[in-house]
Amino acid sequence: TRRYAQDEITALIALQRATDFAPGTEYSYSNSHYVLAARIVERAAGEPFTAYTARAIFAPLGMTRTRWRDDYTRPVPGRARGWSPADSGWQLDTPSEDVVGHGGLLTTVPDLLRWQANFARPSVGGPAFVAEMERVGVLANGRVTDYALGLEVELVHGERVVSHGGWTQGYKSYVGRVPARGVAVALLC
Repeated sequence: TRRYAQDEITALIALQRATDFAPGTEYSYSNSHYVLAARIVERAAGEPFTAYTARAIFAPLGMTRTRWRDDYTRPVPGRARGWSPADSGWQLDTPSEDVVGHGGLLTTVPDLLRWQANFARPSVGGPAFVAEMERVGVLANGRVTDYALGLEVELVHGERVVSHGGWTQGYKSYVGRVPARGVAVALLC
């Protein structure tokens, strides 16, 4: 129930004095990296991350029902509330953090499909952006990871699938596409 803010989480990350392994030798997913990436975008753009993404990504793609949860107490018209199982049945389980970058995206299935369509016909970022987003990591020993820049890239039954899922208190999400077939899905639960 404690409310966390972007500055607090950034300060907490700054307290880390060592890495889990030498850079380039292993791969491990970390939400902290996305919080820091949001800070980098803010500094490079000279405006808040939420404002930049609204102007540079959401508006051009017509994602009119997408925004960041930067104040979890602010009402959002049509927002679904998150619920989780409890001993007595179900309980309201809504995130109480105002941290963006790693999560906190409030959106709809149609808006997620607009985002997915940008990978097939890139209007935001262009083809170079799409190629970079889908470029998987290669470790120093030559081993290829299945993780790119915020996307998982894998073969499923011989088909290349580009996807990502996530979850937070009471919510789950998944977006994925099979580029060769021109198929994309978005699920919010």
